[in-house]
Amino acid sequence: MLWDDAYHRVAKCDLCGGDPKCVPFCPTGALVYVPAAEAKRRPEPLVREAV
Repeated sequence: MLWDDAYHRVAKCDLCGGDPKCVPFCPTGALVYVPAAEAKRRPEPLVREAV
């Protein structure tokens, strides 16, 4: 956490400079870090299997 002087508030996450330390420790796997270059690509369509 750090103080943002421009907005006068606490910044909770700065992505640890591009290597977020919380992602590998997320117990549910809900956090995923995707680099900006990959995030700009269109995702592949999901293929769902019949149940």
